[in-house]
Amino acid sequence: MLRFTLAAVVAVVMIASSADAIKCYFGTPSLATMTSMTCPSGDKCMAVGTTTNGASVGIASCSNSMSSCDTETETGSVKVKTCCCSGDDCNDKAFVEACSPAVTNAASLVLSLGMAWLVKMLAY
Repeated sequence: MLRFTLAAVVAVVMIASSADAIKCYFGTPSLATMTSMTCPSGDKCMAVGTTTNGASVGIASCSNSMSSCDTETETGSVKVKTCCCSGDDCNDKAFVEACSPAVTNAASLVLSLGMAWLVKMLAY
């Protein structure tokens, strides 16, 4: 009886915690690498857009407690904008592109990979 009760409690906790999880896209829409995933933490999806020297890249991800939502900063020629939304897979291609224009040339691919790493580090 104790095993059944313990199993039932664990199942209820798992169901309750998964009900709070949000699904967000992760990746770069201009490179066709967007994948939907359940976020390990946080309750919002986000997009991070970066523009430098006329080249732009947008990346979709999950937000977390360290993420800043709906901000815009500029340092030298680099502009970074973050946009957040609440709802499963709300950070789709159109949302990311509205936050930042898509990659405009091959030279910004390096920037795209760097931003993907940064967003991944912030999301986990």
